[in-house]
Amino acid sequence: MTIGVLYGAFISRPYLNRSITEIMTEGADKVGLILLITGAGGAYGGVLKACGIASVITGGLQSFHMPILIMCFVIAQVLRIATGSTTVALTTTAAIVSTAAAASSVSPILCAIAVCAGGIGLSLPNDSGFWAISCFFHLNEVDTIRGWTLGGFVAGVSILIFTCVLSLFQGYLPGLM
Repeated sequence: MTIGVLYGAFISRPYLNRSITEIMTEGADKVGLILLITGAGGAYGGVLKACGIASVITGGLQSFHMPILIMCFVIAQVLRIATGSTTVALTTTAAIVSTAAAASSVSPILCAIAVCAGGIGLSLPNDSGFWAISCFFHLNEVDTIRGWTLGGFVAGVSILIFTCVLSLFQGYLPGLM
């Protein structure tokens, strides 16, 4: 990537109005915070996996007798809020619900879609994606929550609803079992 950046800077040099140093400094300012938050979210996800929280979360949610698709969505949402990382939320949720999903009569494909739907919404200020949208589109925090966070949550819930509808037809649709 460094070679690509240097090559791009060299090739575009005649077309730039500002110095390459100014452009690189501005880019590093925006990206540095995003990388820091992403790294912290990944570390937190590692701590959650290492301390055995998976069995506690699954056991607690199974006591509510909620359907597996809803449980996949809720766990992914909670982990997304807690870690601020979609990647950490998805991988941790997949590890947490894999045994319960395999034991259920619901298609593992639908469970994976429900996990992904849960990872979409509720991007809060502890999420690097939140700050990427805020910085690159020059939005303040309130507008980012209105547009990005709420929009993502609506999208995730919509996908979950559609996935629940698909689960009603999983015996008839090819590829779902």
